[in-house]
Amino acid sequence: MLNSIIAPMFEVEAVEGEDDELEEDTTMNPVEKYNVFADFELYHTYGLAEERMFYHSIATGYVLGSGHLGHAVGHFDLFEINEAGDEVTLIRKMNEDTHYDAVQEVRGTDDWEEKIIQYMLESVEAVEELFFKYTEGVEETEISFDGQTFTVYPVEMDGRIHYFKEGEGLWMKYYNDQATIEFHGEAQQATRILNR
Repeated sequence: MLNSIIAPMFEVEAVEGEDDELEEDTTMNPVEKYNVFADFELYHTYGLAEERMFYHSIATGYVLGSGHLGHAVGHFDLFEINEAGDEVTLIRKMNEDTHYDAVQEVRGTDDWEEKIIQYMLESVEAVEELFFKYTEGVEETEISFDGQTFTVYPVEMDGRIHYFKEGEGLWMKYYNDQATIEFHGEAQQATRILNR
């Protein structure tokens, strides 16, 4: 764990040859390069919209994400970063409505984020879900939405792809899992709100 780290369907194509022109900064790890913990808001017409603001705990080394799911429910995620700074794992998650009393007890206090982290570590069931992973050999790709094209890094997991834009964080989530297809009738994407 690192204490110091803080639409219509789209088209995808590989980006080649860019690393010949610029020498890569070897002092920056992938979590920093892609600014994985940049605050974000993703748009989706139904259910998959979400927002996260991040708090980096110096005391524990964890990162707390707080925001909403589908504009309907407050939500908290707790993340762990590996030592190499190339992988981020979601280790706890909770909705505010199911932990309402605990959240209300600490909300508004000076160190409420640290208290939520401690509560989640002690009282919320552990999970292990990939959020970001940098893999050598995986190339950046281009995605298009809202009439614009963006170069992003894809992180594939079971039935889902997270796309991270260098220096700007999570740009899009693409859902191709069976539950999403059964519910919506086709794969779905939640895209970054550009003019926040």
